[in-house]
Formats: sequence, C-alpha cells, structure tokens
Amino acid sequence: MNSEAGIRDFAFTALFVALVTLTTSVFQIPVPATSGFINLGDTFIFAAALLWGPRSGFWAGSIGSALADILSGYPHWAPFTFFIKGSEGLVAGLIGYRAFTQDGHTSKAAIG
Repeated sequence: MNSEAGIRDFAFTALFVALVTLTTSVFQIPVPATSGFINLGDTFIFAAALLWGPRSGFWAGSIGSALADILSGYPHWAPFTFFIKGSEGLVAGLIGYRAFTQDGHTSKAAIG
C-alpha cells in the first residue's frame, strides 16, 4: 500500500468513526424495558465495513460506538461496546469481502 492510499484509508476510517459516534449519540430511540436505546450507528458500521473492508469496519465500530457510549452517559459500557461493535464491523467486512470477491477479483455481484 502506498502512502496516499494509507492516508486515504485512514481519513475515511476517521470519517466513519465520526459518523458512527454522531448517529449513535444523536439519533437515539429509548427502550424503557432495557434502559437502553436503539440508534442508527450500525448502518455506518456496516457501510465502513462493506466499503473499506474489515479493518475500517472494526475501527469505526469499536471507537465510534465506545465514544458514543462515553458521550451519552454510559461510560461503564464502553469497554464491552468497543469489542462487541468492533467485532460486528470486522465480521461484516470479512463477509462482504468474501461475498464480493472471487479469487482476488471483484465478482459480478459487486458490480451490479
């Protein structure tokens, strides 16, 4: 990977970390039965994983969601969220990579 590609990947991963944090913190639907909430952050975790791969999915999910927990007043859940949401992004990225590549080439399913 050349320097420009590494910087581009880092920038897009950072963008998705911010989007996950924002959508998780701002767009919350409370669930009284669990004292938790439903949010839109997962959509950006999956987007990062499918567009930029498992590594970006992991970092967007782990850092973005853990930051959202801290900012939303649930800091005690942040360590668990880091690994759970990071794993979600990692697995989604691996599945996406496997589904849309065939022998190292983009499959027809990914093109349209």
